[in-house]
Amino acid sequence: MSSSISSPITFINTNISDESIPSISESTFTSKHRVDKPVIIVTKTDVPAQETKEEVINAEFTLLTVISHPKRIINLPRAIKIYIASRKINYKQNELFTPDIKETQKNVYKNYDWYLYEALRADLICPPGKLLVVLLFWNIGSLAQYGICVILWGFQQQERPIEIYTVLSVLVLICEILPIPLVVNQYKKVIIAKTIAGEK
Repeated sequence: MSSSISSPITFINTNISDESIPSISESTFTSKHRVDKPVIIVTKTDVPAQETKEEVINAEFTLLTVISHPKRIINLPRAIKIYIASRKINYKQNELFTPDIKETQKNVYKNYDWYLYEALRADLICPPGKLLVVLLFWNIGSLAQYGICVILWGFQQQERPIEIYTVLSVLVLICEILPIPLVVNQYKKVIIAKTIAGEK
């Protein structure tokens, strides 16, 4: 007796397109051991805030420069005139200066009371070279500050020449800080001269 065994027949579809096979790059698999690096997110509100802060600081320095620069620029030619005259004589002997130079010295003293041009002790008198150096530094610093103002207010943040801005910023700091010891030292001499004059 013959028995027939019927077995199910499975048909395998071999017409599989490449589009149905997921690629490795499309896989959503993520390694469990991957360490993500921290990402610093700068919001759009941070940039205007920093920009506003820089402009406020620059406005303060520019305002101080606008106030003080007229005196600086007016007294620079006077300092040059006094210095040239002092090269012809001994600057410690003020009686040798012409009346015109003495009047120039008085005008400088009206603006800068640390500029002592007459004293009972010659070592207390402010040398013309020191006066000229201080005023040169101050005028250069003022011009550099105007340059910073043009860069900050005349250019968009992405278009600003960073190298020029950095050079001008350093120049302003140097020109404003370096004269401070010279002026302070001369102020001390003025106090000494007034003390000596009061004792006399």
